[in-house]
Amino acid sequence: MAISDIDFVVAAYREGGHWSASPLPPRAAESLENLIQAIRQFPGEGGNLGFISIHDDTAVIIRVAGNDVRVCMSDATAAEDFTLAAEILDLVGEPHVDDDDEPAIAGDTTLLNDFGISGRDFVSLCEENEFYPDDIFAEIAEKLGCTAAFEHARDESGA
Repeated sequence: MAISDIDFVVAAYREGGHWSASPLPPRAAESLENLIQAIRQFPGEGGNLGFISIHDDTAVIIRVAGNDVRVCMSDATAAEDFTLAAEILDLVGEPHVDDDDEPAIAGDTTLLNDFGISGRDFVSLCEENEFYPDDIFAEIAEKLGCTAAFEHARDESGA
């Protein structure tokens, strides 16, 4: 996957009851394995989150807690064009779909349940925001209470 296809990668984590966020270089998303390792390096309580925007139209959220990795992607059709998206479908055991299909969410929509965002809420966020990563992530960051930290990290990433 070309690094130019990655708009931004932001890791968010709770430490001492407060949210922090850090930008990661786009090359961190060259492979799913690299991405998981990059997100795992932070000292989060209850798992670290990774927010990845692919080509301005696919949102990926990864939650890494020790060896437990959960991931959700706003558009499974992205696997047709982007290696990272294909690796995500393989990880979650979902079939690859044609680019002609309608956008479909893939993965674990409940990965943010214990942060107060249910699977149904996550699906609604994706649908209401027409699956655009910036809008999806902005609403999630607001619900988590980390808007300022997330936006600062996203801006630092050059997005």
